[in-house]
Amino acid sequence: MRILLGAIASAIVAAPVTAAPISPLQRETAVWQAVQAKHMDAFAASMSPNFVGVYSEGTHDRPRELEIVRSQRLRSFAIHNFRSRMVGPDSMLMTYSADVQGTYKGASFSGRYWNTSLWHRSGGRWLTVYHGEAKER
Repeated sequence: MRILLGAIASAIVAAPVTAAPISPLQRETAVWQAVQAKHMDAFAASMSPNFVGVYSEGTHDRPRELEIVRSQRLRSFAIHNFRSRMVGPDSMLMTYSADVQGTYKGASFSGRYWNTSLWHRSGGRWLTVYHGEAKER
């Protein structure tokens, strides 16, 4: 299931480069908080127009990702094992696990997921261009 990842979340996700530094963990957490709070505008603002997601059920483009996340109920999440690294002057790779509780179309997707996000800085904004996750067995 696709899990993803208010005003505070929107400000962190869309913070311009000249604003106070936002850590990679704060940036990724803000996306999860936007999903949990059903702040779809903040969630959508975090995504590149050419976003790609890869999950057990297949790949998603940005419209499909928004459709699925809109239909989910993320009750709780906790991010662990967070690591980030620059993979180019304007690209950052983040890897982590997330323990989640939630439902999609009445079915639970609760469990631990291993996640990868790739953020790219363009026009002074960091946007997610890729997110993938795999549920721990």
